[in-house]
Amino acid sequence: MCGILAYYSKSFLNSKEISDSIQSLNSIKHRGPDGEGVVLINTNTGNYKILKTKDTPNDIEIQDTLRSDFNLLIGHRRLKIIDLTSSGHQPMEFENNWISYNGEIYNYLEIKKELQIEGYKFKSSSDTEIVLKAYHCWGEKCLQKFNGMWSIVIWDNSIKSLFISNDRFGVKPLYIYKSSEKAIFTSEIKQFYFFNSIIKTKNIENCNLYLDHGYQPLDLSTYYNEISRFPCGSSLVFNFSNNLKINPKSYYSIYNIKINNKWVFKDAITTLKNTLSDSITIRHRSD
Repeated sequence: MCGILAYYSKSFLNSKEISDSIQSLNSIKHRGPDGEGVVLINTNTGNYKILKTKDTPNDIEIQDTLRSDFNLLIGHRRLKIIDLTSSGHQPMEFENNWISYNGEIYNYLEIKKELQIEGYKFKSSSDTEIVLKAYHCWGEKCLQKFNGMWSIVIWDNSIKSLFISNDRFGVKPLYIYKSSEKAIFTSEIKQFYFFNSIIKTKNIENCNLYLDHGYQPLDLSTYYNEISRFPCGSSLVFNFSNNLKINPKSYYSIYNIKINNKWVFKDAITTLKNTLSDSITIRHRSD
């Protein structure tokens, strides 16, 4: 499973905001009982500081030499699936880019071979490192190569922005809160409960829909007016502009799939069988 958090503020984060963020991460410990990681980043300079919490693995090196002038916090709760060592610890860094990632890329070994041809070397056997370096290599186009499910937050130091993405069908949850001063991205809605400084008002229409009929909203709205779901099959480059615009763009839609009208019934059965068999096989990849 795993769980993520990205907390941005136009002003430098104070101790209360950092403490609230760690409590927010702790509330989703069930998503990632195997470790916790937190990194603070200055979005203007790219300077960073790794924080150590009570659930950070002991063998993770902590760099505590920078000043506390940070306005972005990226956190992660880890469930070990691929690479059970601390080499797969998150947030993970490469070339001053940082990733917090929830999900699994099933074809990560094939992508790894492509990246090795491009000259990339690997320190772990985790799919997280492959996602991070795939983004470094191909940028947003890396999403077209992924076969899997994911919510991704990547600090891109080269453009001083966050790159955010959800998988094609929104299997991995990702929620957004935005005001004129802050933007927060989480794996679960309840993580927002720990930030007392943000406004959260109930969406009465959605609450009544659930209480009366047992239905959850099917659009991007939630039970809070200020919190929305990140659209599936979409990505966002969040550049911390003054108005903090969040306009995800779609990279995939099932309605845009080209249909082969010349299928022979026998060939269609064979293709479906082979595709299903391959899909099941690569999902067995884990430690």
